Amino acid sequence: MARLYPQLQGSQSLAKLASRLRWQEADEASKAPRLLHQIASEASWQWCLERDDGSLVASAAIIPDSDGRGWFAGYPGAGLKSGLELRPLIKLYRILDQAQVFDELRAWVASEDRRAIHFAKAFGFVYDCGPATGFSPTGRDMDLMLWRR
Repeated sequence: MARLYPQLQGSQSLAKLASRLRWQEADEASKAPRLLHQIASEASWQWCLERDDGSLVASAAIIPDSDGRGWFAGYPGAGLKSGLELRPLIKLYRILDQAQVFDELRAWVASEDRRAIHFAKAFGFVYDCGPATGFSPTGRDMDLMLWRR
């Protein structure tokens, strides 16, 4: 069983969220901790999915940019076992889609990280361009993924 929380960090602090991420995302978050705080304070849509034991499945947020556009931030948990576990978050995302709040969303995804790419694709994103060489806080190459209505 899992629980949804209407904030990025779920039932715990942002620091605790960072410690429960996959090692790749945890490393990125440790190099730029202000980003988690910025997302948590500015995102108009943010959710966290936790198991009953408090372990993180995933968090996701959307930060508005301009008319109908925004940035998607996804944080898979260290214990994420299957894309099927993302269903509750994806259902909430589909409700947002049906409300037609956004026409375009963008997301930066590590070029070599197959799981992160699959995570973005689970939310309907497709490859747009990249790599942006050394673009992440840890110097990883990033691809721009795009979702459009």
